[in-house]
Amino acid sequence: MGGVSGTEFAEVLRKETVYPSNCGWKSMESFLNISQAQLEIFLLSMFRSAGLMATAPIFSHKTLPLQWRFAFSMILALLTFRFISFGNAAMPSGLVELLGVGVTEFLLGALIGFVFYLLFIGVQFAGGIIGFQIGFAIVNVVDPMTSQNISIVSQFQFLIATLIFLVMDGHHMIISAVMDSFKLVPMATVVFHFANADQIIRLSAGVLVIAVKIASPVMLTIILIDTALGILSRTVPQMNIFIVGFPVKIMMGLFMVGLSLPVLAYVFKGSLLRLQDSLSGIIVNLAR
Repeated sequence: MGGVSGTEFAEVLRKETVYPSNCGWKSMESFLNISQAQLEIFLLSMFRSAGLMATAPIFSHKTLPLQWRFAFSMILALLTFRFISFGNAAMPSGLVELLGVGVTEFLLGALIGFVFYLLFIGVQFAGGIIGFQIGFAIVNVVDPMTSQNISIVSQFQFLIATLIFLVMDGHHMIISAVMDSFKLVPMATVVFHFANADQIIRLSAGVLVIAVKIASPVMLTIILIDTALGILSRTVPQMNIFIVGFPVKIMMGLFMVGLSLPVLAYVFKGSLLRLQDSLSGIIVNLAR
């Protein structure tokens, strides 16, 4: 009975088998085959992402290891550098010029993160006002972000604001803002104008407005309590108004802090949406 030998079968199998040509080392080779311009864009985009990681809320928290922040900025750069260009600007001609452009890119990323962090500064400021009004001025805890003593009410409201920020996908807003900046402000086109400084000052002044809005229910309650205690002291002069008033302020103040949490959520959400619109104008004005 005729048949095919093992050698002939192996030869036929080798000829008929088709190996994929676009997998494994091929795809890795195509990924690593980048030009000098793309390499410079990757480094500059990593500078911008690193600036964001240095100041943005959540991402810049000291409990997040520095290695993780560096890795995340590198991941952002890897995902975006192939879709970014230098725009109308010329490529950096040397190492010194590349470092200079890298500093401006880092400052742009830090500016985007700082604008978002202004909201949390306003929340902590409101907590400081409340703590002072109810008699908690000396009840402080260490803030892990700044390593400074802050009011315990400030830390409580900061944690509540962080939860609201995460529920609103605020961390996604931060990443979207830096991604949009790559489209609005190409590499090596960042220029800081006096108009940008004016916008940042206006946003910083808005911190006081945010703080007063959040603290207003407790402030109004304390004013009414002080008024009632003043009338009581005139009516009953024998009563030691300081001993009576101190626990009353603490009790009513803490009660109003819990009762005004919806006000904190409402003010924070509205301020975040307005700030996102203002940030777009700031980023556009930074382009040449």
